[in-house]
Amino acid sequence: LVADAVNKRGTTTLVIVAPETDHLFSYEGSFEIVEVEAASSEKFILVILPSKTSLNQAYPNPFNPSTTFSYVLAETNEVDLSVYSITGQLVESLVDYSRQDAGSYSLIWDASLQPSGLYFLRLQAGHETFNQKLMVIK
Repeated sequence: LVADAVNKRGTTTLVIVAPETDHLFSYEGSFEIVEVEAASSEKFILVILPSKTSLNQAYPNPFNPSTTFSYVLAETNEVDLSVYSITGQLVESLVDYSRQDAGSYSLIWDASLQPSGLYFLRLQAGHETFNQKLMVIK
């Protein structure tokens, strides 16, 4: 592992070469990642930092018995991801107010124990809420 950090005018550049673990660095306080460059021994690797929180479309939808959906968090937040029936009743809590770091997440909802019908997926991340219709067809 080779690592070094340089601080110029309030900006710190961190260089990590050949990390031996998934833990790259430790810090205290808050910071903003402005740019990331990554490379293998052969080429540069494109890294896209999330700029806004979003809930992507479930696929497949309609589905039987499971569907996959993904979401992106622009910043670390408390996340609640739940499925509701057409009457507004909580069917299943997939992520129960858990603190999650910025980044992309993917989940599979197995509705094999649920009847056919229309459901709503709700993602609440901080002060933002996203909803999506899900259709179970058996």
